[in-house]
Amino acid sequence: MTLKEQIQSRSHPVVVQFHAPWCGPCKAISPHVDAVAKEFEGRVEVLRIDVDVQPELAQEAGVRGVPTLVVYRDGAEVRRHSGMLGRDGLGTLFRSALDEASSSEPVGKPKWHLAAKLGGAFALLVLSSQIPSLDWTKWVGMGLLFWGMREMCPACQAPATR
Repeated sequence: MTLKEQIQSRSHPVVVQFHAPWCGPCKAISPHVDAVAKEFEGRVEVLRIDVDVQPELAQEAGVRGVPTLVVYRDGAEVRRHSGMLGRDGLGTLFRSALDEASSSEPVGKPKWHLAAKLGGAFALLVLSSQIPSLDWTKWVGMGLLFWGMREMCPACQAPATR
């Protein structure tokens, strides 16, 4: 049975999780997919496809890496995400299956801005070590470094309580 036939035979929108047993990120994301799928039970179905067992289905969907999650609504692809994703991103993905989220709503946080902050901080710290008269760059670099790292800190991500 083709992927298109499997999707069209479902009565609800479908989130297809392409995975492989050897893939570490696939193992890490699966419990989160299960938890979010439980929240959307009866409204969104999850179909898991092992790319080693059914490579033709992965090829049909144009999957080039795992984990990849593809959202189908009314038989048509609505959204796609490759790589790791947190619970918030998975919630956005599942909501897009129900048309509750705009297709422009970001699924996960973009990684480029963190890399830019950390790269800039590193450059300023190196610059300050090479040119002692530019001592201020050390403090700016350290500030940027800590500002960039706060995005990885679970305590900084917790909602504020009053």
